[in-house]
Amino acid sequence: MTEYNWKILENMIDKIMADCMGEELYNGLKSYLNGKTLTIQFKEGSNGSFGMQGESVGIALGMQMESNQLLHEMFHAYQAYQNTLAQYNNSVLNNEIEAHYAQYLYISRLPEYAGSKWEERDIKDVRRREVKNLTKYSDKKGNLLPEITDDVLDGVITSSVIPAFRDVGYTESKYPLNENQNGIANFKTLNKLTINCK
Repeated sequence: MTEYNWKILENMIDKIMADCMGEELYNGLKSYLNGKTLTIQFKEGSNGSFGMQGESVGIALGMQMESNQLLHEMFHAYQAYQNTLAQYNNSVLNNEIEAHYAQYLYISRLPEYAGSKWEERDIKDVRRREVKNLTKYSDKKGNLLPEITDDVLDGVITSSVIPAFRDVGYTESKYPLNENQNGIANFKTLNKLTINCK
C-alpha cells in the first residue's frame, strides 16, 4: 500500500473509532486477531468485499475509500470470527442484512450525512431504503422497538428486505439464507457490539 493509502486508511479507522459501535468493532476484531493481521487492500471499482484475498483472509475496498465501506467489511470479519466457516457460509444473506443495517446506523450518525450522497442513496436505492426502514422495528443496538414483536420484524425481513437484496443480485447460490435465524436474531452481532453504547 502506498503512503497515501496508509494515511487514508488511518483516517478511516479514526473516524470509525469515534463512533461507539465502530470503536467496539475495531477493538473486538483486534482481540479476535490476537496479534495476527487482517489484510486490507484497495481495488478498482467501488464495491468492497470480505473473504479470501490470495493466500489470506482480508478486506478489499473500492477506490472511493469511505469509512462506512470499511466498517461494513470489518463487520463481516467480526461476524466470521464468531462463527465456524460453515455457519458463516450458510448465513451469508443474514450477515449482509445485518452489516448493511450497521453501516446505515453508522453513516446516519455522521454529521455530514444530512443532504449527502449517502442519504440520497438510502432514499432512492430500494435495497438501502429497506435497510433504513428497519429502524421502524429495531433500535440502534439491535433490539426490538416497543410494541414490535419478533414475528413482525421477521415478516418485514422476509417480505421486504430479502426480496430487495435478491432483486439486486444477492442470489440464493452466492448469498444463502439461514431460515432458522429469524427476526431480531439477525442482529446479534450489532447487539453484542453496542451493549455498552448509549
